[in-house]
Amino acid sequence: MRPKTAEVAVRLTQELKPDVVVLDFAMPTMYGFEAARRIAVVAPTVVMLMFTMHASDQFIKEADKAGIREVFPKSDQGVTSLVNAIESLFPLARCA
Repeated sequence: MRPKTAEVAVRLTQELKPDVVVLDFAMPTMYGFEAARRIAVVAPTVVMLMFTMHASDQFIKEADKAGIREVFPKSDQGVTSLVNAIESLFPLARCA
């Protein structure tokens, strides 16, 4: 499911209680860090990952403060790393 705004992402996370949420930094209506902070309140056990074009050391530190477990760059290698990270969280549910 791909929500159109960060507010929808927060609401759907609260309602659907997924195991993993993948956020972008630049989301309509609020940045991914704020969405992550709100998700951490309504769904404290959800694993949050960020897929973004921003990946400086300072950015990664801020992501960690917001409760994001790992940041992946938007690149072919980043896609592979993101999929591998999700598969490592759920080894019995391999992505096709």
